[in-house]
Amino acid sequence: MITNYIKLSWRQFLKNRTLSFAKLIGLGIAFAVVLFVTTYVCSEYSFDNFIPGKDSIYRVYRQGTLDGQNINSVITSPLLAEYSLKEIPEVAEALRIQNQGNAFVEVNNEVNNVSGAIYADPNFLDFFQIPYTKTSSLALPDKNSVAISEKLALMYFKSEENALGHELKIKYGTHYESCFISSVFRDLPPNSHLEVNLIKNINQVIDPASLDWETKNTATYLKTGNKITDKNELNFKLTKLAYAQSDIDGDGVVEKINENNFTELVKSENVPVKYYSEPLQKIHLSNHAFDFAVTSSKIYLYGAMAIAFILFLISGINFINLTLASHSLRLKEIGVRKTHGAFRIQLTKMLLTEAIFHWTLSFALGVIIYAGTKNLLTQHLNLSIYLEDFDLFKVLFYSFCGITFFSIFINFIPISYYSRLNILSLLNSKRSKSKSQIGSKNALIVVQFALSVIIILSTLIVQKQLSYLNSKNRAYGANNIVMFRLYDLNRPNRLSFMEKLKSFASVEEVSLLNQFIGDDPEMVSVYFNHSGDAGNQLVANRLLVDGDYFQTYGLKLLKGRGFSENRNTDYDCVILNETAAREFPGKDDILNQFIINDDKTYKVVGVVKDYNYKSLHHKIEPLLIFRGRYIGNLAMKISSNQTTEAIAALSSLWGEYKIKRPLYYQFLDDALALKYNKDKQAKKLMLILSVLSILVACIGLYAILFFSIKTRVKELAIRKINGASEVKIGWLIVSKYMLLITISVAISVPFCVFIMRQWLNNFAYKTTLSWWIFALAGVLALGIALLTVAFQSFKAATRNPAEALRYE
Repeated sequence: MITNYIKLSWRQFLKNRTLSFAKLIGLGIAFAVVLFVTTYVCSEYSFDNFIPGKDSIYRVYRQGTLDGQNINSVITSPLLAEYSLKEIPEVAEALRIQNQGNAFVEVNNEVNNVSGAIYADPNFLDFFQIPYTKTSSLALPDKNSVAISEKLALMYFKSEENALGHELKIKYGTHYESCFISSVFRDLPPNSHLEVNLIKNINQVIDPASLDWETKNTATYLKTGNKITDKNELNFKLTKLAYAQSDIDGDGVVEKINENNFTELVKSENVPVKYYSEPLQKIHLSNHAFDFAVTSSKIYLYGAMAIAFILFLISGINFINLTLASHSLRLKEIGVRKTHGAFRIQLTKMLLTEAIFHWTLSFALGVIIYAGTKNLLTQHLNLSIYLEDFDLFKVLFYSFCGITFFSIFINFIPISYYSRLNILSLLNSKRSKSKSQIGSKNALIVVQFALSVIIILSTLIVQKQLSYLNSKNRAYGANNIVMFRLYDLNRPNRLSFMEKLKSFASVEEVSLLNQFIGDDPEMVSVYFNHSGDAGNQLVANRLLVDGDYFQTYGLKLLKGRGFSENRNTDYDCVILNETAAREFPGKDDILNQFIINDDKTYKVVGVVKDYNYKSLHHKIEPLLIFRGRYIGNLAMKISSNQTTEAIAALSSLWGEYKIKRPLYYQFLDDALALKYNKDKQAKKLMLILSVLSILVACIGLYAILFFSIKTRVKELAIRKINGASEVKIGWLIVSKYMLLITISVAISVPFCVFIMRQWLNNFAYKTTLSWWIFALAGVLALGIALLTVAFQSFKAATRNPAEALRYE
């Protein structure tokens, strides 16, 4: 019986080719998008799944508000790991990590830039249970030992065995220190939140004798035993522990913590900053300051899921509409089958088999489209998808099962309706459609295009926001500035290098600083000292610069003066941005007041105009600019149209000073553009999906119009015989659908405004939702729909009425 139903399904597919191919293409495109988004989402959620005991591993982060400043940081005190292990029974093991980023490593007299370099406790590999080979009982037995990945071992030493015990020279400051390779660990898979190729003993940069709770420069990981039952309990104990050891985040807090549980603590204003434990598998989709982990944005992940669902919904609505149309052409066939004894259950099975047959063909087409376009899409969107073959098979299998059940669900109602009709109703050739049927079909068209317009509007708003970010005045010059690191030279040679660089005509300005614009500066707590009264804490970002910093970036001083290379007293001075100056509690002028930082007093000598030293996702925060001595990041401003000459001059000096490592530099505007990669991905994805959604909707509209004209051939012929012009007939057909699209636009606007306002809240600086965006989206939707129906309308209006009435 099933075989017969499948044969009938194939015959019906070929009989109504226009409707069948419209359903096939629409659903095929939707399935391909769903498969792509599903594999992407599964890949993002697969991060750190390979780590044994992953459910018992947490990373600590701090969150709260301190003196009006939002704190959301993964950086904690190096003492937190040690004290957590001692004081919190649930903690079975603790680990500290300090990120270095890139390390310059000398092997066989050749210097290489190695990415993924970290400082960590000796138990790092055992903590995450990463397989490794070693030369002693510990992976990192002493300060001069390092662990490297298999990739580095094969690259530099041809094998793991050759690498073990071999000497490496790693750059520290201005010199290279000899280390020996004590272990080689298995390469971490791409879906790891840590990118690690080189592990150095953290005791090399942290002196246990000088540790304090005020210094926060490490990420802390905790592993719990079987005792842990409530994450909030762990958070409560972490917060209590941190405040019991240090009151830097508030005075008199310990007593309050002793009286409350963590649920009440979150709501309390008495504890400004709380400590949280973040599960290992949630790190990849987290968003914290000073985070060196490989992270992704949940907003865009959920956005991709929502848009894929919308496109799938558009295709589903399209399928229902076309199915209703095709079933209405088969009423006599169904009536004849009932006359010959077909039961309702048999008709339901037959029609349901046809629906599943269509969805199965569409799914197969979707798999083909997905396989053929996956690599192109990932490259175009700059996405990475990490799935094993077995995981991909599971995605396909569960997607097919889900789609099959969804097909049965959405087709059951119309199939039940047609199979329930009595024989006389089915065989009545003059049977007219009820108002409810017509209203349902029109409602589905309205919903379909409303969803498409939402995607079009979202695409336009994303484009407008990114254009706004690119054009916004950041209050500094970002063009023609090259950035590179120069810690290889000691301070006298570094200054000499700069002076020679300035002598080239292609170079306008050169400046030293500790942090490039766009990176997260260090956060410090300082105190205003006015009228001899110490107090008034201010949490701010700190930047160390030289005397040429303001000229290099074109920053404007509103009050006072900048730093001078010839004024040694400037090392005891500080310059504030406008936001920091507004925090001064006194009524006097901020100039010549004093700020206390690390028990040292600095004199305020200037106020600089606010500028966006971070990405435009963040508001401008208080910034303190100090004169720095031992800073080695260099910014070089190039004269207009002389980039080639300036880079050549830089390369020649690099060789002259015999710097071992290769020259690596980056333009400031390129570095800033990287801050908006996720937003650019969203723009590209939205553009692709908006094109696909309107394409699917138009395919459905074209097929519905084709069906509608087919059922009105005689009516249109009679109208033409009675004097109706071709224009009137064309407008009669088009006007109905233009009205439906106009209603779709009107419905979609408020929904889109709500959704996009939520997205824009992720930016500190956002564009306005101008009226012309909505007008443009409406015009695009109407224009595309008009083009879709124009050809069929013209063909119907110009048809010879004699052809339609020849059989009457």
